[in-house]
Amino acid sequence: MKLRHLFIFLILFAIALFFFLLTNQTRQSISNNISATPINIRYVPLGDSYTIGLGVDEKNRWPNILVDHLKNEGINISLIDNPAVSGYTVDDVINYELSAVKSLKPDLVTLLIGANDSFQTEEPAVFQKKLINLLDKLQPNLPNSKNIILITIPDHSKTPAFFQYQNQAKNIS
Repeated sequence: MKLRHLFIFLILFAIALFFFLLTNQTRQSISNNISATPINIRYVPLGDSYTIGLGVDEKNRWPNILVDHLKNEGINISLIDNPAVSGYTVDDVINYELSAVKSLKPDLVTLLIGANDSFQTEEPAVFQKKLINLLDKLQPNLPNSKNIILITIPDHSKTPAFFQYQNQAKNIS
């Protein structure tokens, strides 16, 4: 089941990247004979344990698999850093990961965040406001503000373990 979800995700991401390549005005060098050099997409994934791949070898993290897949399809893309940290929330991405985007200046960013916000039993409206704030702060740091792929978190209410974590969080509060 997990492999099926990863496959579906990779296909959707490849489609989104295809549209990114079609609409993006990227940096090109023109030589003396007016030929363009190949485009290199500088990519940074932001997020939490899903993005950093908690307990997974680096080559098996989804951003690394995605980059390898796209390279195999002839797309010149580089994962220049993965600043994601297990346990991070939207606020943590703003406070700690956004600086990586500012300094690395990627062409493309993926954002997979929110699982830890939901485990902390944050209200959906509060999460929505924080996510919009994050996107508002992220967009000006990209050469094209549309080059963000936002990946939604899984519906944890469909997994039995969610209720165990939710009950533990309520008992801690």
